[in-house]
Amino acid sequence: MERDRSFKPGYRLLHQHEFKRVFDDATRIIVPPFTLLFRENGQDSARLGMVIGKKAVRYSVARNRIRRIIRENFRLTRLGLPKIDLIILARRDIAEFPVSELNHKISKLWHRLGRG
Repeated sequence: MERDRSFKPGYRLLHQHEFKRVFDDATRIIVPPFTLLFRENGQDSARLGMVIGKKAVRYSVARNRIRRIIRENFRLTRLGLPKIDLIILARRDIAEFPVSELNHKISKLWHRLGRG
């Protein structure tokens, strides 16, 4: 039987209080152009939240493209991640990176997360 690799609402941080909980007591990993904040969640799996502001990426098309790349990478990696809430923050220079480089940087975040 194939493992579930979907991206259902249960795998997302959806509400302000969920984001606030992570921001208030987070551990950071920085791999430019990303900053990863995480905290244990007491749930059955990892959950993802993203902060990609207009100051970091001016055009919505580019912001949405970056979100899709992060979501897809998380979806494929989720089963190997610890049970934590994650928030990925994007830096201003992120729009200059090609897709392959973004995927490499995100994979590097997951690897560093696994090492503790």
